[in-house]
Amino acid sequence: MLSAVMLLAALAIKLDSPGPALFRQKHYDYNNRLIEAFKFRSMHQHQSDATAETQTTRAGRFIRKTSLDELPQRFNVFIGSMSMVGPRAHDTATKAAGILFEEAA
Repeated sequence: MLSAVMLLAALAIKLDSPGPALFRQKHYDYNNRLIEAFKFRSMHQHQSDATAETQTTRAGRFIRKTSLDELPQRFNVFIGSMSMVGPRAHDTATKAAGILFEEAA
């Protein structure tokens, strides 16, 4: 059932805007190791919008609202770079009190 949902999400992304359906985003895991997490693409790949008004695609708004953009991270679980339980991996630019997470650790 999960495969069908992921296939439909990928198809919606491909029909909505040019570019790949999946992308890799760098994250730090619990032990501050750099990993690449898979995600569905929710933004236009071919344009930049400083105000972020038109940056997200129609399909992207839906998959973010429903958290479907996170489903490809199951591939990371299968290859062993992420776990289904435990602390959430954070983006490389994530800050707490103005300090990057990897510097605060």
